[in-house]
Amino acid sequence: MAEDPAGLAVPTRVARAIPSGNDYFGFRVERDFTDGDAYWRGLLLAVGASPASFAHLSIVKRLAGCNLVADPRIWPLKIARLAASFGGALPGVCAGSVFLEDAMIGPLTARHAAEFLLDISTHWTGDDSGESLAEELRRRRLLGRRFPGYGVAFRQLDERVGVIDRIVREEGRDGGKYWRSSKLVETLLSDRRPLPRNAGCAAAAALLDCGLSPLQVGLITWNYVVPTYLANAVEGADHAAPILQQLPASAVRYDGPPPRVSPAAAAGHYAPAPTGSRR
Repeated sequence: MAEDPAGLAVPTRVARAIPSGNDYFGFRVERDFTDGDAYWRGLLLAVGASPASFAHLSIVKRLAGCNLVADPRIWPLKIARLAASFGGALPGVCAGSVFLEDAMIGPLTARHAAEFLLDISTHWTGDDSGESLAEELRRRRLLGRRFPGYGVAFRQLDERVGVIDRIVREEGRDGGKYWRSSKLVETLLSDRRPLPRNAGCAAAAALLDCGLSPLQVGLITWNYVVPTYLANAVEGADHAAPILQQLPASAVRYDGPPPRVSPAAAAGHYAPAPTGSRR
């Protein structure tokens, strides 16, 4: 490596191009990333997981399909389609994704669910009946706290949770601490009214039991939905529908205070703008 007396080099452990090939997190791309799981191993390393996480590839891959919910009426996907209608699919994907980090909907809510499960599970040993956990949930409810990962918008149940339940059972992972904790929390929260797990919670619990951090959980679940954003962006760019680029005037109504006349205009310094003109 060349000397860097000015200290301008940016340290990285991600990758290095060398004359004989390309290194990626210490692996040789041409040798170690040519099989059918190469993408998924690369993804786990990219989000900061260790090579030990490769032992969980099967469930990491199977959870992906549960997230292919691509209805363009879902508003982050609608944003992707709208932005792409101006001619580029990739700007559409970026526009639909850029605000998701702290949004209350979307794939990164799995990160918030994972953080909640990590925190609330400290009140459960995994062996007791959950009295301490129930008391902590009651305390938080009295304080008006939210329970990320619980509750389903616009319908009674999240249909994806049943599929994730089946996958976890088939993978022999239904004994994981966070998986069992997530289901116990669901039971305890529903003592007053149903507050079922949503897909973000189910995926978060399964991935936490793989040893991933909440941030890694969120980034992986975001990766799961990339095809849904790409599908809407590609179609939006292909159609380039004028209705997505500019609404007709007949569809727009101003709802606000009446126009004001500025003191300068009232004094005759400026002529009023013609009706219907834009500034």
